[in-house]
Amino acid sequence: MEGKLSIQSRDSPPADPSALENGGGYEQLLSIQQHQHALLLEQKDAEIAHMKVRMLAAQGQTPEQEAVMAALQTKDEECALMMAAKHKELEFLASLLQMRERQIEELQLQLSNWGSTRSRGSMSPYAQGSQGQGHLEEAVNQQVQREIQ
Repeated sequence: MEGKLSIQSRDSPPADPSALENGGGYEQLLSIQQHQHALLLEQKDAEIAHMKVRMLAAQGQTPEQEAVMAALQTKDEECALMMAAKHKELEFLASLLQMRERQIEELQLQLSNWGSTRSRGSMSPYAQGSQGQGHLEEAVNQQVQREIQ
């Protein structure tokens, strides 16, 4: 149980949704991912410590009861670190999903604004060149509409 208490103190607070909205999304995601990787490294160190305790016990270098207690403690620490890393991974994925959903909403808004200005007679940036680009504009519009649906 001691391992779980120490893990909680190492765990950073959850991602701030306002930071993702204010343009700090990628920096926040990177920070979360770096913290998750650090937790994974700590978990691997705890796993190594557990294996060393088990090895010493198998070699008979520690009393049996002491070896069992040490093995349980190191396994608890390893599991607590694994859980903290998994929670951080979930936090990363949730933050990434929020950011992507917001980007999709912004793109849909831009497309609807562009469609409304186009219907009022303004020229598209794609139709300003040769006649071949008019067909390109139509193909792009069709592809975007398929992706939105």
